[in-house]
Amino acid sequence: MDIWNHAISIDDHTFARQLTPDYHYVYVIMHMLNHLLGAGTGIRSIMDVWVLNSHYANDWDRSTLDNILAKFGLQRFEKSAVALADRWFDLSDVISVDENLDDNVLDEFERYILYSGTYGTIENGTATEMGHNMSVGGRLKYLMKAFFRPYSTIKSLYPVLTKAPFLLPAMWIYRPIDIFRNRRATAVRKLNAALKPDVKRVEESKSLIDSLL
Repeated sequence: MDIWNHAISIDDHTFARQLTPDYHYVYVIMHMLNHLLGAGTGIRSIMDVWVLNSHYANDWDRSTLDNILAKFGLQRFEKSAVALADRWFDLSDVISVDENLDDNVLDEFERYILYSGTYGTIENGTATEMGHNMSVGGRLKYLMKAFFRPYSTIKSLYPVLTKAPFLLPAMWIYRPIDIFRNRRATAVRKLNAALKPDVKRVEESKSLIDSLL
């Protein structure tokens, strides 16, 4: 898909363009899901859903919008986001909310978002990186991947590797020292999330994501 086919000029500016309302909305939903599949997403995302529906409800054709969402596999997720926006801020005047959604899933979605802060938590992100695999093997695989990044990734952190790739083993040894020296709090939380995960919460988040997609 060429996104420029769905961008329009801003006033009379020659080079300034913006997405059409429907594709702007699809982008917001996709961005929200991306956060959810990572560290989690927060109240702000649901506020975005409420604002855009309130502002653009009369500017887009809902059936066309549903077709676009369906094309990207976002229709089911968007309905849940809209239902939650309606629960918190009321969308009854501008959109018809799907009444067939599972209230238990919506309740869990609500709790997950309230727990996730603005853009998610370290614990959620670590669980996602581990593929929600809390087994000993899953934890070991995560730690190996975290400490021994491939050359293609680690060279952006340590540009010296671009000219001296043979230093990769040395950077593997140096990186944990660098992390614990400069980002100790975050590193400790990630390490605890991997070594001592809240298995029940991880399983609940995995089940929720499966229910929303």
